Amino acid sequence: MEIKIHTVPLVVEGHKFLRIECPVSIITPAGPGVIRRMEIKALWDTGATNTYIPMDVAVRMGIPLGGPAMVERMKSAEPSRYCQFYLQFQTGETIFVPEAIAIPKMQSRFIIGMDVIGKGVTTIEPDGQDGVRFTFTL
Repeated sequence: MEIKIHTVPLVVEGHKFLRIECPVSIITPAGPGVIRRMEIKALWDTGATNTYIPMDVAVRMGIPLGGPAMVERMKSAEPSRYCQFYLQFQTGETIFVPEAIAIPKMQSRFIIGMDVIGKGVTTIEPDGQDGVRFTFTL
């Protein structure tokens, strides 16, 4: 499997920054022969240890929630919870995510962390015009 993403800087209030994003499908079993699927835009984040899903998305999809997960920077009265699901990329390949974390009131859409990124080889190359070419190979 090889995922290629080309991104150019976003300019917000005069500051440039890069966001490596792509659509993915979150997949979870919902009974014998039945699966639930949701397409969502994912942010690839090498600074995130785990893959993070908004709690409301996990609940809406019926993803079983496990024990509480300690998440340093995301404080909430409701605890974050471990959960499991599959990620399917536009290439059709699927990866099992055994220790994702559902975050209450999460601001971002969905974050792919090092628990997934670390399973493959990642290259980030400058494109010569302030952007980058991100490649994830599994």
